[in-house]
Formats: sequence, C-alpha cells, structure tokens
Amino acid sequence: MRALRAAVAVWCLGAACWAVTLEDLAALFADGRLDEVISAAGDQLAQGDDVTARYWLGRAWIARAEELRAASTFGFASDLADSSLERAIAALDGLDASADGLTDAREWHAWARFLKLGTDVEFGAELEAWFAETGRAYAAELRGRQLVELGDAAAADWYGRAVAAGSADPGVALEWAVQLAAAGRREEAVAAWQTTTDADPFARLATLLSVLPGVEGAERRLRLVRDVIENADLESSALAAWHEAFALRELGRADDAEVAFARVADAEDAPLGFERSHAALLVSLGRHAEAVERLAEAVSWGDVAARDALRGVADELAILRRHDEALAVYERVLEAEPNDGRALRNRALTLSYAGRIEAAEAAWDALLTRSSDNPDLLNDAALCAAGWGDRDRALVLWEAAVPLYGSSDARENLAHALVERNPQRAAELADSVLADEPDRNRALFLRYQSRLAAATNAPSR
Repeated sequence: MRALRAAVAVWCLGAACWAVTLEDLAALFADGRLDEVISAAGDQLAQGDDVTARYWLGRAWIARAEELRAASTFGFASDLADSSLERAIAALDGLDASADGLTDAREWHAWARFLKLGTDVEFGAELEAWFAETGRAYAAELRGRQLVELGDAAAADWYGRAVAAGSADPGVALEWAVQLAAAGRREEAVAAWQTTTDADPFARLATLLSVLPGVEGAERRLRLVRDVIENADLESSALAAWHEAFALRELGRADDAEVAFARVADAEDAPLGFERSHAALLVSLGRHAEAVERLAEAVSWGDVAARDALRGVADELAILRRHDEALAVYERVLEAEPNDGRALRNRALTLSYAGRIEAAEAAWDALLTRSSDNPDLLNDAALCAAGWGDRDRALVLWEAAVPLYGSSDARENLAHALVERNPQRAAELADSVLADEPDRNRALFLRYQSRLAAATNAPSR
C-alpha cells in the first residue's frame, strides 16, 4: 500500500498536479513574481505545449528584459536583456491569438521584437504588412514609434492610422498630436489633441507644451489649459496651475502668473520644481523675501535643486548690493548644507563688498584652510584683501596661487600689482601666462608695461 501511494504521488507531481491555470500565472505576474511565473510556466511546458504557459512565460521574459534595461547601463545587463527578449519572442511566436484570454498575444510578440530589433528595416516592413493585412492599431503604433526613433516625419501619419484603427490607448492620440506638431502641422496637431478628452488631464496638459510651444503658442495654449482645468475640476491642482502660470509668464503677465501660483501654494500635488518655479517668478517681481520662504520650505524637504536656487537668490541680492539680506540667505543655505562651497565663497565675497573686513578675513581664512590649493579662491581672496587696502595680504595670497595649475588670473593680478615695484618679476609673470595662453590680451599689455617700467627705471650710464 505504501508503494502504491508513492507511485500515485509521483504520477500526480509528474502530470495533473503541475497544471497551472491562467488565473494562477496572471496573479503571480501581477505581483511581480517573475521568477515564479518563469518556473511554473516552464514546468508546465515540460509536460507538453500549453498556450497559457507560453503566453505568461513570454510576458515574464519581456518584463525581466525591461527591468534589466532600466536598472543598469552595464554591457552584461544589456546582454541579459537581449537574451530575455529572445526567450520571450520564442515563447510567443505563433501563439494562437484566438485562445481564451490571449487576444493580445501577437501584440506582446511584436513588442518583444520591437525592443530587440528597434528600427530594423525588415521589421518595419513586417509591421506595415501586418497593418495592411489586419488593420491592427498596435501594428501602426509600433511603426510610428520606429519612425520617431528614426526622426522620420511620417511617424505622425502612422500614429494617425493607429488612432483611426481604434487604439484603446489614449496616449497614442496624444503622441499623434506631438508628432504632427513636430512635423510642422500645427493645426492638425491641435485638432488631434482636442480628440483626447478621455486621456489623463495632466498628460494632456504636458502634451500641450509640445503642440503649442513657445511664446507664439502661449495665448492659445493658455485658453486650452484653462479649458482642461475647468472641465477636469483641477482648480486646486498645483501641477495644473504650473501650466497656467507658465503660459502667463511667457505672455509677459507675471502678476497673473503669480495669482495662479498663489491659488495652489499649499496644494499637496505640487510637482518637483514647483516651488522653484514659483520662487523664480517672485524674484522676477522683486519679491525676494517671499521667494526665499518658498525655497526654504522645499529645501527642508531635501530638494537639492531648491538649495541651489536659494543660493541664486542670495547671489542676486548681493549683486543688487542688498548685502544684509544676501548674507541672511547664505546663512540659510549653509544651515541646510554647511559644506556648500559656492555659498561659502559668495558669502565671503559679500562680506568683503559690505566692508565687514574682520568677518570677511575670517571667512576667507576658513575657506582657504579647506582648499589651500584652489587658485581661484586664492585669487578672489587676494582681490578682496587688495580692495579693503591690505596689499601685503593680497601679495601673499597671489604668490601662493602662482605655482598652482590654472592660476593665470592670479599671476596676471600679481603682475599688475608688481609692475612699478618689481617690473622684472611682473614681466616674468606675464610671460608665464602667455606661455599657456599666447593671445591673452591683458598679459600682453602687462608684459609691455613691465618692460617699459624696467627700461624707465634702469640706471643711466
């Protein structure tokens, strides 16, 4: 009896119990459990051909190839992706599209081949023949994608065929509009875009930037953006407001753009960069303090680009000679990142321009302790010292920069400082600059000045 039970168990594992349903594989695939799909489908196919197993095996290998391509740029990952696509193509090849639940098998087979073959001419001809034979929208869409990659304006017509053939993907109609615009067929592009009312409203807004680009399209784009906002009830959406404000700003209506931003200032769907765009607008309106607060909030979320923008506001305030405000903003940047080299340098410069000599000297010393081999920092520190009247400090700093690579500016400035005091040394410095950059006009003039000064100061015989 025990032997009989064992024999039954072996038979069960070898045949009937290995049957995997469409629902089983679909559920595993939906959970992203690709290894299990591949294993289960492979086990099923070991018992004989099974369209369900082949279908999901092909889908799993496609997904694996897409993961590999997205995750790495290393050559071996690309090779593995190609191998996965070859397996997908083999699994889906010739699959009976009429089988229950597998009506898109040919589309997945074509997608795997597109990923593998790209713009291959013969594959393109096959897609055209497939469309001519069946009128399948996906054949036209893939042909359009091929032509986009080739930069061929005929891509627009193939996307149009896909739409006319009843493509269920709203993104195809949006891409049709984009390609029509790229081909210079603007009115057709707008008409195509207006047929996409079933598409995601944010995708429609993004597409408008391509359909009606630049200042020349801004007035019309603004009207269409506002239509989308009204029809899709997006009045409280930060992303929608960004599109409205962008068009308004292109039209020179900065105050109206700020109203659009302010309407959604605290919206939860603000995209990355929203605060930066809002702050840039506020700066253009001269409202620097408000811009600082918007950016500081984004910095607190870890937006590194917002920190760079905050530093930019400080730089603009420094240029406007609003030194106290600039220094306060630099401090906020340095609170977020104490090692921000540009903020440390520009803060030292601003302290120098503001006449806070003791604080400026300390700031430069701290910077040069960290970067004593940076000729540009040494040159800037020397110029500031010369500016507040400490000639000896300036000369020491310029001399420290002379032996460093990339010190042409420092050598020129030191030559200028020494023309009267030590014309021979000044001439040597000018010559060293010209050895690196023979056409540098200032160095040429300094060499002339130095030689003239040396001749003038030479003792008569």
